[in-house]
Amino acid sequence: MVAVDKSITYTQSDSHINTLKTNLLNIEKFNIPRVTVEFVESQLKTLDTSKSTGVDNINAKYIKLSAIIIAPVLTYVFNCSISSNKFPKVFKVEKVILSTKREINMTKITIGQSQFYQS
Repeated sequence: MVAVDKSITYTQSDSHINTLKTNLLNIEKFNIPRVTVEFVESQLKTLDTSKSTGVDNINAKYIKLSAIIIAPVLTYVFNCSISSNKFPKVFKVEKVILSTKREINMTKITIGQSQFYQS
């Protein structure tokens, strides 16, 4: 059990609020740097082809082979997302394969707050 000293009182004052506002204004803003075509292309070329496909069902092998062609388009999409401070819902989709003791596989697809299961 914790003893509470009831003789201490806390009062809100303008100086405390002003100090808090000043401290909040001095916090550095979160900044995501823009990506380059070269960076995106290099990341595409390092994809692991032994991994399963994502919700788009595109094999990593084909993404690696087409990296030089699709990197500029993906770079544009990523930088638009960064510049507008918006993260499209389509980027939030995930594919999870669930398996039970009976080895029944289902795919869980999440789009925003909605979840779907497909066998």
